[in-house]
Amino acid sequence: MALTKVMSQTILDEMLSCVQGRKVFVLDDFTKKIVCSVFSMKDILFSAKVVTTEHIHARFREAMNYPAVYFIEPTEMNIVRFLEDFNVRPPMYVNAHLFTTDAVPDELVERIQSSKFAVKSLQTFKEVNLSFIKYDDYVFNLDDRDSFRLLFDPVLKQQRFMCVEAIATQIASLLTTIGHYPSKIRYRKAGTDGNQLIAEQLKKNMSMFHVNNKEHPWNSTDCTVLIMDRGFDTVTPVMHDHTFEAMARDLLGIGVDAGDQHHTQNHYVYSVEINREGAQQEEKIAFLDDTNEFWTQIRHLNIRDAVAFMQDCLAAMKKQEQLSKDNLRGLELAKFHELMKKYPDQKKNKEAISGLSHLLQAAVDKYSKAKCELEQQLATNLAVNGRDNSGWEAIVKLLQQADDSDRKMSITAHEKLRFIYLYVRSRVHLQGVSMGDLKAALKAAKIPSSYLGIITNLPFLGVPVIRQDGMWSTYEDQNRDWTREKSVEGGPKDPVRPDAMPDFVKWCPNIYHFVKELIQFPNSRETDFPTIAMTAKPVLFSNNASSSSDDRAHLRRPSFIVFMLGGLTFGEAKFAKILTEKQAETGGNTLVLMGSTQLISPNDFLENMNSIKAIPSRPSTGSIGSKFSRKDLFQQQDG
Repeated sequence: MALTKVMSQTILDEMLSCVQGRKVFVLDDFTKKIVCSVFSMKDILFSAKVVTTEHIHARFREAMNYPAVYFIEPTEMNIVRFLEDFNVRPPMYVNAHLFTTDAVPDELVERIQSSKFAVKSLQTFKEVNLSFIKYDDYVFNLDDRDSFRLLFDPVLKQQRFMCVEAIATQIASLLTTIGHYPSKIRYRKAGTDGNQLIAEQLKKNMSMFHVNNKEHPWNSTDCTVLIMDRGFDTVTPVMHDHTFEAMARDLLGIGVDAGDQHHTQNHYVYSVEINREGAQQEEKIAFLDDTNEFWTQIRHLNIRDAVAFMQDCLAAMKKQEQLSKDNLRGLELAKFHELMKKYPDQKKNKEAISGLSHLLQAAVDKYSKAKCELEQQLATNLAVNGRDNSGWEAIVKLLQQADDSDRKMSITAHEKLRFIYLYVRSRVHLQGVSMGDLKAALKAAKIPSSYLGIITNLPFLGVPVIRQDGMWSTYEDQNRDWTREKSVEGGPKDPVRPDAMPDFVKWCPNIYHFVKELIQFPNSRETDFPTIAMTAKPVLFSNNASSSSDDRAHLRRPSFIVFMLGGLTFGEAKFAKILTEKQAETGGNTLVLMGSTQLISPNDFLENMNSIKAIPSRPSTGSIGSKFSRKDLFQQQDG
């Protein structure tokens, strides 16, 4: 309950409790996602006496005779709209309690102070340092889909500082929210210069916060923050992860934000027939959050185990229904009432199991073992000579099967791109491929040459792919040798996975063993991941209450916080929980949290790569930048 508990306390205790009676809760797009990542709107309405929630920029809002609690980003647009709510006569609300995600710029504070009506109505004005979205208890993201290009596109280097400053501020908001003051900040030396810039800015932010907030309740000063970028591992983001949640979000396009998409972060929408002819259908929602106990049990299981788990749940549900029917015959009135008390829970469980079974079936229908086996073969291809073309031959064979109408196998343009991407990436140890070979590969796969930039932009993540690139003299592919670690038994090229996977799954995302090594050996890899030491060490919060009644007892422990610039995959995200639990199994007590600018599926990564518009400077390539915008390219029909 690391993130859920502390975020819910901030929202309920610091914000909504400032008004004891009924109130209106006013949010913007980003803060709505923050709140929805912790609560359902139903919970907010009932538990905090909220009459309604309003969007600050909604066109039609009626004046209400209630106080309003505002939770917004401190942007000029939001502050102007806030002032408009109280400059009208009569004002929109009785009074206002204004909470912002982070510090309000001085010029906007002055604008608020200059409005006599707003000042008269303003009862609370506070910065709450809550500027991140919870994915689960161990993972957070910033929902920043524009930062990828700002961080990796050299054309936008001048605009990078504002992005760096914003990300450092949001990471600092996480640290202050959980009460962990970093003892050291590490960053990946290779890759984007954003790693070092953010690490340095984070140190400044935390030092300044400590100076200005001497009484802040710190829970731990044994905290390491690691800033790294997507160039750390450029293979994992295009791979299908075989856990249920990652596969479902990848194959079914279930979004990771709480926008107006059909499927949102916590909702999977499906239809069921409500009569025998199937002429009428009803939309239902499967909740993909902590309120669904079955979801928490199944989300990180591999597809095979998830199917077995769901079969057991369905069998148990049918058995329970039969028992309930049998018990109704000849029951005494008192026992009948007792049985009826259990009915709501049984109904809720039935709906949860039904929703997840629909989700699982939809994912299994789209799953292709042949495609996943090819991905694994390409990712683990460690040939030592240029004559090994087994990877390309396997791609050609699968493409031929897709062209065969009798095989009934379809391969989308995205999937073809992923295969070619992995093939090219597997040739890095052979100093890449020629531009001619790459263009020929795209032509053989019937992929337009406009998609070329997705692969040729890899050098901006620090990975050369074209033989004529000037980076080869200094480039070293990442060493996957984690044999220092006692848990690695598969050798330097094939580190074992800590999770149960089908036998053909050999690739293990780099992040798991790498983070585990840094926790076990805190001073390792100093050359590649330098340390910025923190000079201040604040006094820890003292609580005289017993540990059982201490709401922050679960946070009084060492922590290791990883932040990935450029996107964290769903397959990587689950390792935060696994690493925390593995630490506990071996007597450790380290809390592992992972965060990122956004959570990504393989197609998101391809979109991000295509968003880089700079044209790489290579003697042999000419102008190969994609002429399509990311929207144009990915709105084209697959196939």
